[in-house]
Amino acid sequence: MIATRFNWSEQLLAPLEPEQVSSAVSDNNPDWEYIDSEMVKFGSLTHASLDTEAIQSRILTLLATTTKDFRLVVHLLRTLQHAGNAGEVTLGAHLFALFCRQYWHNCYPENIRLKVRLTQQVLQRFELAQDNFIRQAAEAQRDDVLGDFAGLAQFWNDDHPALSQTLDELSRGYRRIENRVPEETASAVRPAEDTTGTAPSAAPVPKDTPAGTDTDFPAEEIDSGNDRTRKSALLNAADALCRRAPENAIGYQLRRYAVWHTIQSVPSADATGKTPLAAVSADRVTAYRKQLTQADPVLLADIEQSLSLAPYWLDGHYLAAQAAQQLGLDTVAQAIRRCAAEFTARLPQLTTLSFADKTPYADADTLAWLNTAESAPATAVTTAGEHDEITRCYQENGLDAALQKIDDAMQRAEQLRDRVCLQFLAASLFEQSGMTGIARAQYQQLHDIVSRSTVTQWEPALLQQLTGKLPESDLKRNNV
Repeated sequence: MIATRFNWSEQLLAPLEPEQVSSAVSDNNPDWEYIDSEMVKFGSLTHASLDTEAIQSRILTLLATTTKDFRLVVHLLRTLQHAGNAGEVTLGAHLFALFCRQYWHNCYPENIRLKVRLTQQVLQRFELAQDNFIRQAAEAQRDDVLGDFAGLAQFWNDDHPALSQTLDELSRGYRRIENRVPEETASAVRPAEDTTGTAPSAAPVPKDTPAGTDTDFPAEEIDSGNDRTRKSALLNAADALCRRAPENAIGYQLRRYAVWHTIQSVPSADATGKTPLAAVSADRVTAYRKQLTQADPVLLADIEQSLSLAPYWLDGHYLAAQAAQQLGLDTVAQAIRRCAAEFTARLPQLTTLSFADKTPYADADTLAWLNTAESAPATAVTTAGEHDEITRCYQENGLDAALQKIDDAMQRAEQLRDRVCLQFLAASLFEQSGMTGIARAQYQQLHDIVSRSTVTQWEPALLQQLTGKLPESDLKRNNV
């Protein structure tokens, strides 16, 4: 299998010194001379004489030991794109996304126009591979490619919107496999979908949907079996929540769940704690800090966008919390701190690690912020009366108003039990509103919390309820 021929991602992302990352491969390097001379044969009369595996091996060796020259990546991708083989194209899209998100800002060439031109060549070759791909690909391969394209489109959205738009157009073409599912396959899938208790993604919103439930939410169903596409859908849902109700913490909490829920271990690091991951651009961080004293909603949205692309940039969560406070969104700021503190409590070694340029994941100010005790009013237990009041608010005033009441109660709640019960209520309201994907994500998050704590000792039925809300595939993934 192509995926097991090499340690593709390990060699692609192997840590190098910063000067190696930004350096060009030497014209006199024998491996480069071989690669460059062989690549001209692609698509020519001498194509049959190519030893593609040897080319790939030499490229990966250079990337792992010598340089992160973007031209090497372009050549590597061409070897995977040329035939339009579904497995190779899927692997190519994944490697492209991994490399760009970690080394785009620092790799050679420094000239951004040249780098964009090379990227356009890569995207054009993905377009050429499209017809063969959609004839061969399985749904899981399509979902993987679409997830990688969506992540890159989001990554380039601010600085290179033309690349982002090209990726969106590519995605529309690659998505066409959805219309080619044979009828017998589709009929075999439907019963399995029904057993999850999740409404089909094309199902209409119930007629009795309460007032205030808008239709600007992402309509796609969240795939419970594919981490990348699920993450993309969750991030879209979080964006919609933050747009509709920026003063409500739930959207910000969902974004952090989307980014962190699959991370079960820390990145590999050397003896000093340095990891191979690229830091967020220093210029961008400086610009964010300068704008904090005059923060506006655009700044907060920009920081949140950067956080979606950099899961280990803990300093960014402190910046987001400060921006939220400047905007008077104290409950949002507290929720951001609480989420970040829970993440670092789960993986405490994160606070000792640094990026490839030795920028710490969390500087001294961020560490102090993470360790700050949250000030809260007196303990408030979620009573049946409060539950009924929120439910009545939902029926009379719609989802937004009910979520605001839940958020207010969350800020008063000191005990984990109270917060879990309130989040369970929020998930059930999402489900009643037809937003089954968001509801399932909330149930998944709560299931993770409850199953790993002593909550079951005081609420044994809660874990059973959450288990019943999730498909078996999600439960198996949690137990791996």
